[in-house]
Formats: sequence, structure tokens, C-alpha cells
Amino acid sequence: MAVVGEGELTILDDELLVNQKFITEFCEALIKNNLPEKIKWSCHARVDSVTSELIKKIKQAGCILVRFGIESGSERCLNFLLLYYSITLLLSSRYTK
Repeated sequence: MAVVGEGELTILDDELLVNQKFITEFCEALIKNNLPEKIKWSCHARVDSVTSELIKKIKQAGCILVRFGIESGSERCLNFLLLYYSITLLLSSRYTK
């Protein structure tokens, strides 16, 4: 975790959004305590670990930015690395809006 400025926080954990139960409970606790009005936060995530519902939940909880790790822009390299997502998925509106 890194404090960026007053009322700003960056969570430096690429696996944060993988555990859906944890991140949902985390967001609900922030919302319940009215913290999204006081704290804005950002995080890192795996591109294959998010859903549109999860994005809506973390936004409601004050998340203003998600940084995705993308190993390559080459489909061939992604296949070689045995990563289970495609360039099409990376460029889809699911992640870019």
C-alpha cells in the first residue's frame, strides 16, 4: 500500500481483485462507513480477474483507477507464456470504459 496524498491510496497488489469475496467485503465496508467520500483509491489487477459487476462495486467504493498488467501485445507471446486471455479481450469495451 502507498499513500499518494491526503485522501488518496494506492493498493500495490496484483491479486487484490482475484478474491471476489474479500474485495466485495472490503468495498462494502468502505461504503458502509462513508469512506468513498473521504478516500479515493487505486489498485493493480490481472486483466482476467475482473467482471463488470466488480468494476461497478469498486468504483462505488471510491476506486478511481485500475492498472492492468499486460505482458505482451502479441497473441503469439501470450500463448507462449500460457496466459489465458487474448488481445481481443484486452481491447474489448469490457475493460476500457
